[in-house]
Amino acid sequence: MNALTTNLIPRCVGRHLIDLPAGVTVKGSATVEDARLETKIMSLDAFNKEISAREAELKAVKSMDAHPFLYLNLPAWDEHSRYFMHRGSERSH
Repeated sequence: MNALTTNLIPRCVGRHLIDLPAGVTVKGSATVEDARLETKIMSLDAFNKEISAREAELKAVKSMDAHPFLYLNLPAWDEHSRYFMHRGSERSH
């Protein structure tokens, strides 16, 4: 047991930091109301690039009226979390 707890590294699991042994990787998936969610380990730089790409993708969706498709892109609970508020499925517009 001491070998497992001597070299702990904080890992982000959802909204939580958990100290895990150095050789452990964090990954997984879940299904929520028929939507499949998967986790992917990535650097902060890669995360920021993906968030920027997703924002650009949502901003590019043409609305059926004068209102923008993407309403908000804000931090969820800290500067390294994001949530998007948009008008619904991009495929329906």
